[in-house]
Amino acid sequence: MWDALPLELYLRIVHFIEEPLQIKECRLVCKSWDHPDLKYMQLVSNIVLTTIEDTQFFYKYMNKHPTKARFIRKIVLVDVFHWNHTFLALMDLVITPHLQVLQGQLPYNEELFYAKLNTILASTPAAPWKLLVFPENKLFSWDYFKALVSLKKSIEIIHLDLYHCTHNTRLDIDKIITHMIEFPRLTKLSLTGQFTFQKLVDLLQACHHLVDLYLEPQLPEEQGMLQPQVPAIISQFKVLNTLKTLRIGKYAPIHVIQYLVFVYPDVELVAVNAPWYYSGSIEATLGLLKVIRKVLYYEMNCIIDDRDNTKVDSIISFIKRDRSHAFVRQLDDINRPEITICSRYIVY
Repeated sequence: MWDALPLELYLRIVHFIEEPLQIKECRLVCKSWDHPDLKYMQLVSNIVLTTIEDTQFFYKYMNKHPTKARFIRKIVLVDVFHWNHTFLALMDLVITPHLQVLQGQLPYNEELFYAKLNTILASTPAAPWKLLVFPENKLFSWDYFKALVSLKKSIEIIHLDLYHCTHNTRLDIDKIITHMIEFPRLTKLSLTGQFTFQKLVDLLQACHHLVDLYLEPQLPEEQGMLQPQVPAIISQFKVLNTLKTLRIGKYAPIHVIQYLVFVYPDVELVAVNAPWYYSGSIEATLGLLKVIRKVLYYEMNCIIDDRDNTKVDSIISFIKRDRSHAFVRQLDDINRPEITICSRYIVY
């Protein structure tokens, strides 16, 4: 097999099976497309782009062989992907209804990318798109959301960061909620931003097929003080049985987690990584544990005031009322009195 592959190609194969004709993925940084053995690459389907040079090289190849676009199923833009107008030109050649994954994040000029993408989508209105995964947004814009809605029949994974918007974008949560119910295949959602409790509830109720949810909800100060009594209004919520994994980051008022655990009764894993939110008292930690104690597996990070072992003992005793498999791990750092509480060892 290796005799049939040029050295510069062999060194950059990410995944192979047994024969050159079965190559599934290759980093497109070969020195020359004129090598005779590159005829085997007609079946390449996964593309990884890192630098401007990668993009230029790939653009030259696709411009020469535009029919190869039908083979491309996955394009990955690596972290801090540097791009320019050549990439915009490349989009015309490789972003087709055959593409299934467009993964990554653009570190700058997102508006240009999404405006271009919307133009491509509008040019093929009747084509059944197969795109399942969409790039993460760094700044929210309506061009970004318009592209998502255009692909609503196929999209399965969405990263929706509502913390920051482009300079000319006015955020309208109600408009977003109205459209989120239109994604029939959406199973994985990453949602970050500032919401009132009711808007957060409405948005999640619209996404009723979720299996995996990452949530970072920052509620306004006054909302945090009011803290709606979830048990008192629990009959208002529609129970959703599909969610299996729930991850919380940075901000997580206990009443929000209480709502989530109720509305997703079949959730199997809850991981809360908000150590600075639950800090200062053993009561805050035990309060959260009371909410998630019935979940099959859970893990949470929190801050304790000092190295008082009686606090850790209290946590362990509380956990072991419900189960025998649990542990509390204390970070060995005097400047970060952080502990991890886990119902058992979890393999992600």
